[in-house]
Amino acid sequence: MKKINDRLVKKLYKEELAKDELLLLMYLIQCSNKNGFAHIYYKEVAKSIDCCQSNFYRVLSSLKYKLLIDYDKNKECRQEISVQFIDNDFDFEQLTSYLDVNSKIFDMDILRNLRAGAIRTLLYFVFRMNKQRKVVDFNNTNKLTYKNFKAMSIELNITERMLKEYLKELKANKILNIIIKKDKNDKSFKIIEIFNDLLNKPKIQVTEKGVVIEKEENSAHRYYKNIVVNLCRRHKLSYTELDLNDTVMVMNQYWDIANKKNKDIVKLITVAFKSIKDKLNSIIIHNIIKSLLNHNMNNKIITY
Repeated sequence: MKKINDRLVKKLYKEELAKDELLLLMYLIQCSNKNGFAHIYYKEVAKSIDCCQSNFYRVLSSLKYKLLIDYDKNKECRQEISVQFIDNDFDFEQLTSYLDVNSKIFDMDILRNLRAGAIRTLLYFVFRMNKQRKVVDFNNTNKLTYKNFKAMSIELNITERMLKEYLKELKANKILNIIIKKDKNDKSFKIIEIFNDLLNKPKIQVTEKGVVIEKEENSAHRYYKNIVVNLCRRHKLSYTELDLNDTVMVMNQYWDIANKKNKDIVKLITVAFKSIKDKLNSIIIHNIIKSLLNHNMNNKIITY
């Protein structure tokens, strides 16, 4: 669901996790549901976090040993792994107790280029900005003000020298900027500014009324997309990115309707895939789901 509760965020930026561990955790967070659960296929995950198969299983075991996740073989498909976060369940969490990671800054293409310490530092900055926005009427929500780096280095459990190194790395990757200013007493202070564009939600292409348009990705998109990709692999279906997004739109469209009828949209989409041959087709999926729910709605896919 692209959410990390406060307790887990603090673990991620305080503990000395390796880069592969952080990347795998961020990948899992983005494709898990509100209960912190996901089915993953090792080849796709290994490719996304840029590691080999043997290293993927080593990292998975390490995260289990550190009590961050648990995992087992998926009973429905032995090629897949069922992963459960030990402490990232949002069934009973208050809305103010999490960090929303549905923004461009947490895209794997960005995180892969950073060292582990820089990823932890970035998580800390975004986390502090998120808290600042919720407790203060503060317009510049992409900025943090500090007199020195000592307090930050203590919270991150690193030295001030290393913190400065990670700040340089984040700046070199065009993620943030550091501005030095002076107050009315001529004492200098630092402003850490994350570029606004990176805090925006990712964009996806979808079909609406027969036209391909751009929409903001919602927090459930990666979870549903992961399910669709898994089903395509099981049924040996080819697909394009647009096919995936349009099928996810169908799942989003009917989730609430299915829920009100005590139906599981994931089970419904699994049944619908049995009627698809060779290539993923969101229109066929849409018609089957509509029929299974006995719901009278236009064949056009609606937006989030």
